[in-house]
Amino acid sequence: MLMRIENGQNKISLKSDIGPFSIKLQSYLRSIRKFREEGRNIYYLDETWVNEGYAVKVWQDKNVKSSRQAFLDGVSTGFKAPSDEMAASRQITVLRLPPYHCELNPIELVWAQVKGDVARNNTSFKLSDVKILLENSLERVTADKWQRCIHHVHKEEEKMWELDNLIDVAVEPLVINLGDEDSSDSEDEF
Repeated sequence: MLMRIENGQNKISLKSDIGPFSIKLQSYLRSIRKFREEGRNIYYLDETWVNEGYAVKVWQDKNVKSSRQAFLDGVSTGFKAPSDEMAASRQITVLRLPPYHCELNPIELVWAQVKGDVARNNTSFKLSDVKILLENSLERVTADKWQRCIHHVHKEEEKMWELDNLIDVAVEPLVINLGDEDSSDSEDEF
């Protein structure tokens, strides 16, 4: 719920965060647009992993519940994303996606392809073979394919801007008068 005082009057204007258009999403869309307009480099990060049991509807290792456990069990690399402090020390701004909006990260499209390829071709369920499948699949991610993923994300961002603008036009804010000017002494009106 967004609240603001209008024109210094005794009014509070309330507007709901409808559907996917949360304050975090709006803030992210404004920031990413600004960064692009400034010509800033944008680096996309993702936290994902595959293990030796990764396959398509054949068999999956249900014992590995997290990337941390996979690392501790020796079935993944366990690479970690750089910290905000590390980024700030290099004059890099970390802009995090709002929750539940993976469609705004082009690396998700790439990972879907790569992990699907690994899963379809995993027949041995050995980490050494999965590593080879992963490397081979990553080699097939071309610069052109990456650019198409980024372009797709730009289109998704523009769709969200358009929908957000439509909601702003279609949804009237609820205005609550806090002053006495229109109030009545009668309790019978309720």
